[in-house]
Amino acid sequence: ELATKNWRSEFDAFPWPRLNPARLEAWQRGRTGVALVDAGMRELWHTGTMHNRVRMVTASFLTKNLMIDWRKGEQWFWDTLVDADAASNPFSWQWVAGS
Repeated sequence: ELATKNWRSEFDAFPWPRLNPARLEAWQRGRTGVALVDAGMRELWHTGTMHNRVRMVTASFLTKNLMIDWRKGEQWFWDTLVDADAASNPFSWQWVAGS
């Protein structure tokens, strides 16, 4: 449930914009044009790993710059991280998103 529901129920009303699949894919593939974000996402794709600080940067970029729901990022990290954890992965995403 932590991976699908906001920790703070007041965040349920947050008006996420309609998903732009091209922006999500650019983030997933490391093609955003932001060097640190792109390097981290490419590292994740090629190795299945990413330093914790870079995880926070890429998560923040997805949720605060691209305005994409944290659950999309959490799902991507769950599918690509070799060390994905059922508790820390979604909770970290919620912490970054503020949800």
